[in-house]
Amino acid sequence: MWRSFCIACLGLIWIFESKKQHTVLSLHTSSARIGTISFSVGWGSKIETDIYESVKARITLSEIESPAKQLASFIAKYDTSVAKLARQCRSALRKRLPTAIEQVYDNYQFLAIGYCATERTSDCICSLAVSPKGVVLSFYYGASLPDPDGILLGEGKQNRFVRLESAKTLVNPTLERLMIDAIANAKTPLPTDKRGYLMIKSVSAKQRPRR
Repeated sequence: MWRSFCIACLGLIWIFESKKQHTVLSLHTSSARIGTISFSVGWGSKIETDIYESVKARITLSEIESPAKQLASFIAKYDTSVAKLARQCRSALRKRLPTAIEQVYDNYQFLAIGYCATERTSDCICSLAVSPKGVVLSFYYGASLPDPDGILLGEGKQNRFVRLESAKTLVNPTLERLMIDAIANAKTPLPTDKRGYLMIKSVSAKQRPRR
């Protein structure tokens, strides 16, 4: 009896140790029984322990890329000159808006990096839009911004944009005034007591060629 009991316990320990070898994030809501360990404890009694295995995908931590690595891979899809400009402009905006939350959308048409007061897309102040043709700075509510110099492009009811020849364009006095107005007119103010962070909002499975 004790021999069977010990063997069963060793079996349970082996399963437990095997599970510890690979830290996983289980993305499942159901499981399926794949076996049973049973052993007698005397007096005709028997204990059965079911072994369960997830029926949905499990992802090891080593397979999960950080948001920064994911964004770097999205930018790397573009031509060298476009990718370089995107990285430079992103760095400049990160310094200009240190408390904003960077929201990344790797869409079908282009890559968009929004700078928002909260995790809600509607609280976006501006964004970088990257395409094979280059990089633009888009103001989410640009149609309502004063633009005496007429540098804003676009004819939609809400969005307006400026083409960026280089990261230096971002410090152009005219563009800086637009940025100040966009921040001042934001429905939700930018945080003042914490630093922003990067998050990947969506990635389209199907995309247009990036080069």
